[in-house]
Amino acid sequence: MCLACGIDVYYATLLKGTMSEAELHILKSRLQQGMWNKAQRGELLNHAPTGFVRTSAGDLVMDPDEQAQAVMRLLFAQFRRRGSVSGLLRWLVRNDVKLPIRPHSGSNRGELEWRRPNRVTLLNILHHPIYAGAYRWGHREVDARKKIPGRPQTGRTFNAYDKCRVLIRDRFPAYITWEEFEENQRKLRDNSNLGKALAAPRHGPSVLAGLVVCGRCGHRMLVAYTNASGQKTLRYSCQRAAIDYGADRCQSLSGAVLESFVVERLLQAISPASLELSLAATADI
Repeated sequence: MCLACGIDVYYATLLKGTMSEAELHILKSRLQQGMWNKAQRGELLNHAPTGFVRTSAGDLVMDPDEQAQAVMRLLFAQFRRRGSVSGLLRWLVRNDVKLPIRPHSGSNRGELEWRRPNRVTLLNILHHPIYAGAYRWGHREVDARKKIPGRPQTGRTFNAYDKCRVLIRDRFPAYITWEEFEENQRKLRDNSNLGKALAAPRHGPSVLAGLVVCGRCGHRMLVAYTNASGQKTLRYSCQRAAIDYGADRCQSLSGAVLESFVVERLLQAISPASLELSLAATADI
């Protein structure tokens, strides 16, 4: 083969590769545009949320089980009365009310199961506009500026219902009115802001904040300060099960006794004699 023929084959191969990349980019853009058009019509649907099922035509309707519908309506009614997710969770647990869940995968896929309520599920339900009959798209998006190379799960952002790319009201059958849904969002925002305002500053007297682990469940214990007879007392308590599932508090203990024990051992470890032994051992190693 002559040199000129070799150059022609090289550039032809390069051009072919460039055209393939361009065609893939165009195809990807068309697929993305088609997905956006489908979302704008309210037809791009994911898994059915709790209290809804997917029909054979691919649409979402209320769960045909009457008890499941009754529990969902009861959930929203109790949130109106309690005014907070914590109050709602405690009421559901106290009255042994289970949530109607239809798994999206596994051997029981699509079958109705009754599971104990938890904070995350309740928050997802209360924040989702589908329960007021609205369709949303763009709640979870990926911000390319926040992605970390080699970590495909990074860069995800969460948008409020009124910040989504698409929001279509009266698209589905509703459990509550749109006005009630917006009132619920206001309550959730107020509760969140109140919690931030009442949060304890992170410069309290606790020495072991964030370090104490519950021996029963393995969760990190929270720090609590109380004023008794004009004196501030410190306690460590495990409340993860109470916060997430409305269960009883796991256990708690006096922080003063624990911290005095730890500080005593710490001072012994950093005493001159102990330091000399540690330095000698390090030098020997």
